[in-house]
Amino acid sequence: MSKVLSSAILLSITWLLLSGPYTLNSGLILAFGIGSVALVTWISHRMGILYDESRPIQFGWRFLLYVPWLFWEIVIANFQVASVVLDPKMPISPRLIRVRPTQKTDLGRVIYANSITLTPGTITIAIEGDEFVIHSLLADEAADDVTDTSEGSMDWRVAQLEVNE
Repeated sequence: MSKVLSSAILLSITWLLLSGPYTLNSGLILAFGIGSVALVTWISHRMGILYDESRPIQFGWRFLLYVPWLFWEIVIANFQVASVVLDPKMPISPRLIRVRPTQKTDLGRVIYANSITLTPGTITIAIEGDEFVIHSLLADEAADDVTDTSEGSMDWRVAQLEVNE
């Protein structure tokens, strides 16, 4: 029941932040918001997806540490890609890489795949069985970062998010 309530609260907060300006005559809009949050929560509960993978308040403080780290990695990758693109010789060496992620849950794999895609120079293009197929613009730097599973790597950091389960 707590997952249903936390999902409803998270949806309500998201809806309030995205719904726009508030006036005294916004009763109808508020009713639509309450109705839509209730409907989505009820359908999600009936489908059973709130209990399998959809845990909105799952990661806690580790996720709060991961987001700034990911943002910094995105900034660094932006400079790497920009320097390659602005180089007159344009030394790109694109290739496809197969990576076996170490995450145990679907949600962990989704976060890892999206983190790879958010980082310039790499994109997760497919999931085939237990492997990600990743396109890398720079064969050396980006590919090494994606295939690295040592402590401090992106794969390791996302796997650490799952430890709180």
